[in-house]
Amino acid sequence: ITETNTPRLDYSTGAEAFLLEPQSTNLLPYSEDYTQWSVIGTPTITSNYGISPDGTQNSTRIQFNNSDRIYEGVSVSGDITYSVYLKGVGGVRLRDNAGIYVLDVTLTDQWVRYEYSFNGTITNVQIQQSVGTSDLEIWGAQVEQQSYATSYIPSEGSQTTRNQELCVDATPVINSEEGVLYAEISALGLGESASLGLSDGSGANRVLILLTSGGGVRAFIATNSVIVFDETYTSLSTLDNNKIAVSYKLNQFTLWINGVKRFTDTIGNTPIGLNQFSFDNGSGASNFFGNTKGLKIYPKALSDVELETLTSWSS
Repeated sequence: ITETNTPRLDYSTGAEAFLLEPQSTNLLPYSEDYTQWSVIGTPTITSNYGISPDGTQNSTRIQFNNSDRIYEGVSVSGDITYSVYLKGVGGVRLRDNAGIYVLDVTLTDQWVRYEYSFNGTITNVQIQQSVGTSDLEIWGAQVEQQSYATSYIPSEGSQTTRNQELCVDATPVINSEEGVLYAEISALGLGESASLGLSDGSGANRVLILLTSGGGVRAFIATNSVIVFDETYTSLSTLDNNKIAVSYKLNQFTLWINGVKRFTDTIGNTPIGLNQFSFDNGSGASNFFGNTKGLKIYPKALSDVELETLTSWSS
């Protein structure tokens, strides 16, 4: 939870990252109170048992025997993502009402957020004892109608929505004649495009880095609505952090990813009147939702050696 207009920081990958997410709804009415879930069998449920991932004593202990299970009603169709934090001893199965979409989990003594996505129709989600007995702690269950999990949205008796997050009013000094746009970024999920870059505010002149819906990295440069550089590299995972640089100068355009020059072009004029940076495509669409660990704008085009160093991972 952060104050209004304060960016959220994500530490889930071990380093601080600026987090922007789309609007999403936790469709489960009770994400922490598992005494409100229905039961099959005779599981023992103890509220406020241990310290949850949010640092307070509000996790729930569940002791399963044989084929015990708990479940919560949620009617939804289409792209669905089910996620929950678990720790303990034994094994459980995360599943839907019909047992069509399942994820088998072997518990550990550390909190892990288990998540899986599928496309279908369900009327509830369940946690079922899989083999023998299990003794576990649970916290933060979530069901979203989309193809990937976003950060946890607490719910207390009703479905809860988190509004989308945007970053605005980013106005660095920009040189239209030449420069470099650099970002170390990762996508929240596949299936949606996400953009960030420089523009004149109209979309006619742009230098963009895009994470494509198909899982690639695209560099896009336009001058007076004429595309002068448009290349996409797909041999990577945009769910991982990637170091990306787009360099532009008269008749000199390059895309660097993770220490390697992936594309180059030697014909074209540079954009005109670049005066703003935004987490979208320069026209207010294709908002960037993901993690940003690094962002730099250089007023001069860098050499190949400098671009290789900028985008390389330290050994």
